[in-house]
Amino acid sequence: MVRQVLLNILTNAYKYTKKGFFSLDITSRQTDEETIELTIKVKDTGIGIKPEDMEKLFKEFSQLDLKKNRHIEGTGLGLVITRDIVHLMGGKIEVSSEYGKGSEFTVHLPQKLMGGSETAHGISPSKFGDKSVLLYCSTPIYAEYTARALKDLGVKYLAVHDGSELYNRLLEYKWDYVFAEDDMSATAMHIIYSCELDTRVVMVTDSYVVKGGQDFSILTMPAYFLPIANVLSGGDLGSFSKSQQIEHFVAPDAKVLLVDDINTNLKVGGGLLKSYGMTVTLCISGKDAIEAVQKADYDLIFMDHMMPEMDGVEAVRHIRGLIDEKYARLPIIALTANAIVGAREMFLQNGFNDFLPKPIETTKLNGILAKWLPKEKQKAAPPPSGASREDAPVLITIKNVDTARGILFAGGDTRNYLDILKIFYKDAKKKTTEIINCLESNDLSLYSIYTHALKSACANIGALKLSEEAKILETAGLKHELDFIREHNDGFLSRLKELLADIDKAISDSTAESVKLLDPAILKQLLGKLKTALENFDIVSIDETSLELQAYTQLPGSGETLNAILQDAFVGKYKQAASQIDQLMELN
Repeated sequence: MVRQVLLNILTNAYKYTKKGFFSLDITSRQTDEETIELTIKVKDTGIGIKPEDMEKLFKEFSQLDLKKNRHIEGTGLGLVITRDIVHLMGGKIEVSSEYGKGSEFTVHLPQKLMGGSETAHGISPSKFGDKSVLLYCSTPIYAEYTARALKDLGVKYLAVHDGSELYNRLLEYKWDYVFAEDDMSATAMHIIYSCELDTRVVMVTDSYVVKGGQDFSILTMPAYFLPIANVLSGGDLGSFSKSQQIEHFVAPDAKVLLVDDINTNLKVGGGLLKSYGMTVTLCISGKDAIEAVQKADYDLIFMDHMMPEMDGVEAVRHIRGLIDEKYARLPIIALTANAIVGAREMFLQNGFNDFLPKPIETTKLNGILAKWLPKEKQKAAPPPSGASREDAPVLITIKNVDTARGILFAGGDTRNYLDILKIFYKDAKKKTTEIINCLESNDLSLYSIYTHALKSACANIGALKLSEEAKILETAGLKHELDFIREHNDGFLSRLKELLADIDKAISDSTAESVKLLDPAILKQLLGKLKTALENFDIVSIDETSLELQAYTQLPGSGETLNAILQDAFVGKYKQAASQIDQLMELN
């Protein structure tokens, strides 16, 4: 009888839910020594029920909202039968609904208790009383059901909401597991690995395909009592181990060109690529990229898709059209923040060899490099040396920014992340002005390109909510929804302005003490070294010297000019940078 009740309610939810989900939740409570009350809840995101139709719900042969439901078979008799069965069993059925958003049916059934302190699966909750789990999920339904199962199993658990909170909790207590949702698992893995913790990672995902190269247990949703108990019991789903890291390699003889119109993205992508020991050239436009490929031989190009003036597709078309046959064979990878269904096919049709979503995840980057770099240039990398718990990197705290995630995209280097924040600060200020100008001229095409750029740049530093806002405005620009943009743009720019103020403070706080230790005499030496490297096109030396000079951008009187020099060197404007060095050295 209980089976029939379940079947009827679930069938009803299935029929009236065209998109979204429907869920089944079963709980119990003991009402006396011999009885428990079984509570069955079926929730859906279907069409819902109008208030005036609620009283008709359990009447025979009534199907509600006939116009909307004309394609759905059935007479409505199933709910009437369900009501009668529930009443015969001494129970009751309730329904709540919001028209257009969905419904929730709740059934309360008294059941005889058949003894035993263990669960129906023969698992005692006390078995897992010594286990502890950090729950790191952004999808509410995953977090809700996983938390309930952990509670029923007697597990100590705590839900965390961003990478910074995850980091702090991991360091203050020895947790056995982190249950992390899909793309959030990389952040958890990075923190655990870099701090040499024994915590194991379990990926919570709705995908039935286990992704290659991932080194953690997979908990496929919907997962309830038994699968979670299996993981906690050390089941055969695997476990995290330092020896199981993704096979990283170096390619010191490889040359790679990275093209993006946002300096923040260049800094992030360039840093990740340089961790492979390769020579990386950065270009800030499609036009510069076409010139660069004719001056040097590259093994691989990463080309941003959406750029002003000349987008990635047009730049690739020009490169493929160059006379030498090598340009037809040169692997070119599209970089895109719009990794939608069919994206790969579109890029392949337009001369690209593959594509990589932004923000760049290290596992996906590793796969692309392994696939497209010449095999003879790939060499085994020495095993990484993790930091101790005491030497763990200090996280920067910025309101509404998942800085742990940002540091992960910065290659796990806090100092590099600070440099990225500085570049983002300038990028975002410039883009703010450009966005305002676009609206004044009603240029929604260019508006979409600039909001797209901010979308990926915000994601790279961990400002995920602002990235999502930029995505919505980008889509509105592509659809020419000017009224929507005018209604929401000011709020977006206001929140961006607040973020920039918080970033400016975080940068100032982190560098205030170090400025006192800077030696102006060393600044002159480094400027001379950088000028020599620029004149000799020594990319390795340019990178190393620029990194040393970063700290001196805080010196009063020199910082602004030095920032401009480093920016020009960063994007390949070597003559302009060398000229400015002469001017700065005259002043000092």
